[in-house]
Amino acid sequence: MKKRFFFIIPLIFIYFSCKSSEILIPGYANEQKNSIYLEYFNIAEAYCDLEKYDKACEYYKKAMSNKQLKWSSYYKLGRCYALSKKWPEATTVYETLLKRDPENVNLKLSIAYIYAMSGNVSDAEKVYEDLYLKNPDNSDVLINYINVLLVKEKIPEAEEKISILKTKFGNDKNITDFEKKLQELKDKSQKEENPETEAEESPEDLQKTENPVASKTEKIRPIMDKNFIKTGWRGTDGMQPESCDTIDGLLETVKSVRDEFSDITDGVAKQFNSLNPIGLY
Repeated sequence: MKKRFFFIIPLIFIYFSCKSSEILIPGYANEQKNSIYLEYFNIAEAYCDLEKYDKACEYYKKAMSNKQLKWSSYYKLGRCYALSKKWPEATTVYETLLKRDPENVNLKLSIAYIYAMSGNVSDAEKVYEDLYLKNPDNSDVLINYINVLLVKEKIPEAEEKISILKTKFGNDKNITDFEKKLQELKDKSQKEENPETEAEESPEDLQKTENPVASKTEKIRPIMDKNFIKTGWRGTDGMQPESCDTIDGLLETVKSVRDEFSDITDGVAKQFNSLNPIGLY
């Protein structure tokens, strides 16, 4: 009987020791958490590969809760924003990343591309110019710098940089397109400077060479005039509307103006993109 009693006690001790060891494994809970966040990151990567950027963004945001994955996920989040043409969101992410790593060439190339594609060509030019001065032998930087110079119609500067591209990277496939675009700009400039030639142009040609911003503004003005006539402002006595139609008319005017200027921005982006820039990194 004694032997049996002593045999049962070790068995009970072993059983409870095993049960308690499951709870006391050091780092087990943290490891489980990390594995969940890593799974979020992998799901986001899969959605990104499928070009389902909204879903990818959702899971990158979840993965950012993990300290080890935070910045990798944030970078990928910004890239998804850019690929889905959410330029303001992409700008915020890349500008934040650049503050952490201000000399990162790939990040600067990406933010310059985002600036250009969102219609902010002036800031894009500044970034590309700075990149070129610091990286004169980087063909990607030079190519994108030329793209922006052509979009901004800076003929002498573009011609100089195309010449450098031909000297340093003579086999680059962009050279032919750049030279063609440059010649188009020269022809356009010559027509604008020569009144006699301009007088002989057809209405279609004149429309191509007119200032796009001015032409859009001229188209907007009649819309605004029409809406103000339709809505009937009382004059300068506090600008009180006579009816609810006034508010509808104003909203229509604001929408029309926004759409017109959005067309200009989109046009700049398309023009830049048509030159096959090196995009995101």
